[in-house]
Amino acid sequence: MVRMYLFIAALVAGVMIKHQHLKKTHSSKVLPDQIQHENGWHAQIHRLVTSYLLLRIGLMGGVELGQTETFDVLVSSLLAVGLAVGICLLTLALLATTRLDRDIRISLAVHFGSVSIGTFAAATAYLEAMNMHYSPTTSAWVALMELPAILLGVGLLNGGAQSLLRLFRQDKSMLLLPTALVIGLIMGPGLNQSPAFTLLFETAFDPMLLYFLYQMGRQTRTYANNLEASSRVLASLGIMMPLLGGTLGTAAGRLAGLGVGDAMLLGSLAASASYVAAPTAMRAALVALGSSPERAAQAASAGLTVALGVTLPFNLLVGLRFYLIEAQWFDSPQRAGVGLLVVLICLSALLLRQRLAALWSTMRHGDQSGRDGHTHAPRDPISVT
Repeated sequence: MVRMYLFIAALVAGVMIKHQHLKKTHSSKVLPDQIQHENGWHAQIHRLVTSYLLLRIGLMGGVELGQTETFDVLVSSLLAVGLAVGICLLTLALLATTRLDRDIRISLAVHFGSVSIGTFAAATAYLEAMNMHYSPTTSAWVALMELPAILLGVGLLNGGAQSLLRLFRQDKSMLLLPTALVIGLIMGPGLNQSPAFTLLFETAFDPMLLYFLYQMGRQTRTYANNLEASSRVLASLGIMMPLLGGTLGTAAGRLAGLGVGDAMLLGSLAASASYVAAPTAMRAALVALGSSPERAAQAASAGLTVALGVTLPFNLLVGLRFYLIEAQWFDSPQRAGVGLLVVLICLSALLLRQRLAALWSTMRHGDQSGRDGHTHAPRDPISVT
């Protein structure tokens, strides 16, 4: 349990300590480029640590996949991919009646449909701290759930194969995880038994994760401030989607026969939002399709603001424990079915509320326009109440 407290302390330290080099733009929004391409040794080390985590997760997942029954792997893999695509589409449905710009809605859906490697690493550390078993093959879910939502988002933006190729050229880290997965699968169990592997990917893991979470805390502070210049839609989405996705993932996992630890990890991934691959992918895809760099950065910044400003700290401080409790409570098909029913009822209520709110807004604005004799000026695409 001490390890988990250390991880939380690293995140909180990053949030609390001020860093003067992160400056806001004239529009009071910090764009992804200011974080991802920040000059100095902090950015270089952060990219190195991110690549390390992707490499470790992929290698260990590949090794374990080679020792698992093909049918079991196939079932859990299909479930993981289905969740990634489903959550992306659910997010789009929930945002359909808002007045957010279309590109921003798709960007948000892709961020929530993709996954967070930091959340997964913290979730596995939490289970280890609680002395709870989980299958190492769950590492493969991170690789499987990272890309489907991104590919779906590019498709929704009417992007083709050329956009995808440009996307992979601009962000080669997206290929690191599946490549490491294949290498681990080919090399087999002998890989993680070597002293060099143990030193690099076991002994060094905790210090690397501590530094990674500290950096995430720094970015969380910056992006949480952006919510003041944004809207209640983004703030509420950052908490609503983890709760819905986490419950959906844990319930579906238990119905599929997963153990408590594996179902909790699946729920944690379903509840997470990407802040590594998705922002870069959306920015690159939009630019490739003809959007201006400023517009593409704004769409990516909306997703990154929610992922780092709300969803990541919520999951690490509250969500992981909640998803574990859910996985333990869904100990029968009947209880897991209740969890899915709760998600369905909540989604239906939210969609109905948004439809009614949109209808009321249309009627009110139409009546006001008729009295004033003119239409209202369009609002900023991200300033939505």
